[in-house]
Order: sequence, then structure tokens, then C-alpha cells
Amino acid sequence: MEILSENVRFQYSEVLPSREISHLVFCFFKFTIDSADSAPIPFEIFPDGRISLLYRRNKRLNLNLLLVKGLGLEAFHTKVFADDLHWGVKFSPASSAKILRCDPKTIPTQPMANNKLMPHLTQGLLRKLGKCKNFQESVSIFENMLRNLQIEKSEVDSKIAKAVELIEESSGEAKISEIAESVNLSARQLERRFRKNSGMTPKQFSRVYRLRATAINLIETDINWASRAAELGFTDQAHLARELSSLTGRSPKAFAKRVKDIEYDDLVK
Repeated sequence: MEILSENVRFQYSEVLPSREISHLVFCFFKFTIDSADSAPIPFEIFPDGRISLLYRRNKRLNLNLLLVKGLGLEAFHTKVFADDLHWGVKFSPASSAKILRCDPKTIPTQPMANNKLMPHLTQGLLRKLGKCKNFQESVSIFENMLRNLQIEKSEVDSKIAKAVELIEESSGEAKISEIAESVNLSARQLERRFRKNSGMTPKQFSRVYRLRATAINLIETDINWASRAAELGFTDQAHLARELSSLTGRSPKAFAKRVKDIEYDDLVK
């Protein structure tokens, strides 16, 4: 399922939310496809441990729709097209249950053909995003939608928010037992509360965050896979290769190629 980068141009970027809703959002993102070929392009979305709400537009194909990306521990395979435009928001794991008003792990990846799924988020959203002329305008629409939920920072489990922060700061390498101790919870309490708020266990989130950290390292430089395996605490390079295969369906070399097929602007680190 390789993509010839000279025929297809993928572009991806992220921006931070405003401080007012930073307890709800990890980032806003933009993903576009430029291709001379009108045929559908196979594409994988790698797991990132976050529920995403996104808007897809393709004027050539007369597409204008909302989608939700659910949680998962393996790549989601889909098809994209030339001139596809995606604008979206990635929710914070600590606030996902509050935002969605349900257990995050019950949300599948799917198009949202009507307002019956999460109407408190989607009512009128497609119409507003359809009028946006650029990414910046879409960010304003998403931010207003989240402000209207009136979820205060005090309503988000502060210990789980801190646990998420510690996992991110360590690039997913911190031991779960140490994180639990840092937030004054037992490992069992941390797992229960983390799962309730995010839909994943802290161990699962750490796994996918290590994947993101590895992808960012690949963007910035070539990776020595043996050294990377040691950094992440794997017994050897083969162990890391099995982990990448489990999460992405790709070998380290093929995963690196996929990451480098995409042009990146700003990324949230």
C-alpha cells in the first residue's frame, strides 16, 4: 500500500487551542491532499489515543461532511482523494467523556450523516464549517462549539489531566506506577479513572503516544532503530518492530516511509 510521493502531496499541520478551552483540546489540525490522479488513494490513520471530530470537504466530488475518529490500537484504513481537505479537533483524553457525554471507547470511527450522534456537538456544525474559507475560520467554529458546552476546568479530573501531561512530557516512556505515585493514586485507581475519562488505559495511551513521539523524531531526523528501541525500553530492535507492526501494520522502514511521505508545518509537541 505504498504511495508515490512524486504523484501525491500530503500536507499536515496542528495548532494549539486558546487558553480558555485548553483543558478540552489537544490541538486543531489540517490535512490536505494534492494529487494529479483522480483515483482513490489508500491511506492509514495511525492510532493517537484521542477522539477527533473532523470536517471533510472536496468540491470536485461535491463532498461536505462531518466524521468522528474513535479510539483504537491499530491503524484505520481508508481512502482519500485528490483535493480532499480535512479540518479537525483532537480532544484531550482527560476531558473526552465530558465532551462526548458518553464512554469514549463506544464511539466508532464513522461519518456523521445526521445529528443523532452527539447532537450537542454537531447541531449546525456542518453548515457553519461549510461556509469557512480557510483553516483559521474553522478553528474559530470549533472553539465556539466547545465554549458553548460550558465545561469548566474544575469539572475535568485534575489527576487524570496531570497523568496525561506526564505521559506526554515523557513521550510515553514514563512508568505507569511512577505516574500513579505522582498523582497520588494507586495504579488500579489511575487505570479506572483514566479509562473512565479517556476510554483507554494509561498503558494503552502511553503506547500510542510513543508512536507519535517516534513519528515526530522521524520527521526531524533519521532514526537509529536499535537506539530508539533502547530509549523506549524495548528488549531489542525486534521487540520495537513487533510493536510498530501491531499499531501500524508496518515495519520500521515502511512506517518511516509513510511518515516522510507527508509534509508537515507546525506540530504540537
